[in-house]
Amino acid sequence: SLLAASISPKMKRVRFVATTSPEVAATAGMPGAAAGKPQVVLLKPYDEKLHELPSDHLQLPEEIVSFAETFAWPLVLEFSQEKEKKKLLFERRPGFDRHFICFVDSSKEHFAGAKKALAQLAEQYRTDAFFIWLDVSNAANKPVLEELQVTEALPALRLVVSDAKHGKLEKCKLDQDEETSARLQGMSQEAG
Repeated sequence: SLLAASISPKMKRVRFVATTSPEVAATAGMPGAAAGKPQVVLLKPYDEKLHELPSDHLQLPEEIVSFAETFAWPLVLEFSQEKEKKKLLFERRPGFDRHFICFVDSSKEHFAGAKKALAQLAEQYRTDAFFIWLDVSNAANKPVLEELQVTEALPALRLVVSDAKHGKLEKCKLDQDEETSARLQGMSQEAG
């Protein structure tokens, strides 16, 4: 499609595909496939798998680009030394300069609930920051724990804000008193 061709150069990470086949649309899980209506759907290989752009926003390429820039990224990403995941941590995107990091222990009961609670928070503040969980039981993550001085009860939170223009990096420990820690653990258990 001419529209997809005009948008693709602006969005290097996102592959645009056009189809008029209801069968292909249905196989991809496109919600409007049965009705045969025109739609733009973003398919992702991680967390949220599919996002549909409302049909009233299909007119301008800028609206589609904005939609893709907002929803193309993982909602929450694991901090990892793995090359592909690490690349996503530092690629420019909305909220790129603010990393909200939740330190959790994958061997503890609250792990799944903490991740779910973080995903709910990330959905609410999707373009304001990038949400990351870091497993403290992974020895490869020890340097990050030391750099950000994570010594309090888990889950622990840090906000890292970068200002490339001025060469500044601020590392903020979010208030973690016993009450806050208990609330986070409670939120983790409720979400789990």
